[in-house]
Amino acid sequence: MNGITVLSDINLDGLINANELGLDNLIDVQVALGADALVGSVVSVNGQDYTVNAGDVGNGYIVAQVAPNAQGALSITVAAVDS
Repeated sequence: MNGITVLSDINLDGLINANELGLDNLIDVQVALGADALVGSVVSVNGQDYTVNAGDVGNGYIVAQVAPNAQGALSITVAAVDS
């Protein structure tokens, strides 16, 4: 995994305002996959597992949704899950 992009930060100011957060209160993040990512690989984003599919491999990334904490801060932890 090579990087994380916060897709919900539409105006790229480093902050997520109410309009960017939306009604679901979730933040969309793009997690870049490494060159060795395979279909069926599992990526954990803040403890939520995402199984990589062919489209993800072709795109070179997955899109995950994460919730801000109670204080509004965003912390993202990403890990490859061994199978």
